[in-house]
Amino acid sequence: MIANKIKVNIIVYFTYIAFWLSIGSVPVNLINFSSNIKQIINFFLIYIPLITSIFIIIPLGLTKIIGNFRIRNLYKLHYLFIFFYFFQLIGLISNNDLDFNFANSYLAILGLGLTSLIILIESFYVERFYENKVFKNLLYISIAVLLALSVILIISKFETFLFTSDKYFYAYSVPNEKFIYQEMPRVTGFSRTLAILVIFFLSFIIWKLKSYFSITFLSTLCFFYIFLIYGMQSRGTTLCYLCTFLVLVYFAKNLNSKFKIIFLLYFLVIPPITYESFLWLKKNKPELILKIKKPASENKSNVLINDNALDNRIFDSKQTATGRTLLWKEVIESYDLKKIFGYGPQADRFLIKSDKGTWLGSNSSNAIVYAFSSGGYFCLIIMLIIYGKGTYFLFKIFFVNKIFSHNNNIELKISSLFFIFFLIRSIFENSFALFSTDFILTIISIAIIENYYIKKNSKGTD
Repeated sequence: MIANKIKVNIIVYFTYIAFWLSIGSVPVNLINFSSNIKQIINFFLIYIPLITSIFIIIPLGLTKIIGNFRIRNLYKLHYLFIFFYFFQLIGLISNNDLDFNFANSYLAILGLGLTSLIILIESFYVERFYENKVFKNLLYISIAVLLALSVILIISKFETFLFTSDKYFYAYSVPNEKFIYQEMPRVTGFSRTLAILVIFFLSFIIWKLKSYFSITFLSTLCFFYIFLIYGMQSRGTTLCYLCTFLVLVYFAKNLNSKFKIIFLLYFLVIPPITYESFLWLKKNKPELILKIKKPASENKSNVLINDNALDNRIFDSKQTATGRTLLWKEVIESYDLKKIFGYGPQADRFLIKSDKGTWLGSNSSNAIVYAFSSGGYFCLIIMLIIYGKGTYFLFKIFFVNKIFSHNNNIELKISSLFFIFFLIRSIFENSFALFSTDFILTIISIAIIENYYIKKNSKGTD
């Protein structure tokens, strides 16, 4: 029994990591093998989870859903994501302008695959081993992946961060820049990753750590990450971090007023001041930072070439959300209202046909608009249910069960904070509406939250 459980654990964790590693890979660019080892690796990164999803995970997941069909399961948010991606595939099949192939369907297939995996995990572990911590372990695996990614990107862009510009690095990567044959993460995604790591580490500092060394190390790391987040000037990430951070500090009952003020200063106020001071030193006293010459690589592909992108965007009153509202309007106006199931995954790129897509981006930058364009009316309803029930869960966690008033179940606290973060982010990004970093963290957070209430209800304590 124990041996079988260990084998299942290994399979689950490796499969879950495979989904993480597939992010950023695109099937259409990886079909042809070459002698380059990086291209071959990327081929397997995308096709292993795709093929596994199609032939193993999704069939098993659907069998489990049909075999143990219960109306109450349809109210679970992770069950709703099954229908969410299924309707997108129907929309793609009914879209005569796009072919049904891996290039157009892979995001929905991966979304179905990961959601089916979550349902299988729930069936195997929660029903048989009720105290199993597999979802919590998946959360920690996610953080490990993001931490490794952040370290790699910071090292690879060290020269850009430190030397290239006397201003900000909103455009730290240039268009079409590659990272292991994948497109370099944009500043919105990279800063999002850093913000998520900060929220995770701050939760551990508040509720878990006792060692002075560990607290000091993580506090320093968080300070550095917030320093970089401010430098990246992503208004979306800044808003998500600000809201989630304030919720974290306000509801952390084991922090007295003195420590809350220290938190506000050290993790919110001082990093931007430090960055502005850093900019002044880079411009006026560069010899005080590092007594070495600017590297020759600053004239290569990692140079910040767009001066307008280097201005302060966070405190610039001229920066507005007008661009996004234009994209929302175009997607909705281009949508054929007779299409019940939408146009298929990433339909917003298909519907944005004007020149707006060249200077504002080719995605709808809103989860609800994306859901409607990709999966039609049914996906729109599902997304609204996710917002509504998600808000209901968060209300119960913060005001009814008051989880943040005690020190236990830190994974539930982190999941709640992540869910808040991505609900806010989904207002101005597609976020968890498509298979992505946001979706993986959201689906795991939802699984942890929902299974917490399943456990409470089974004990009759709620």
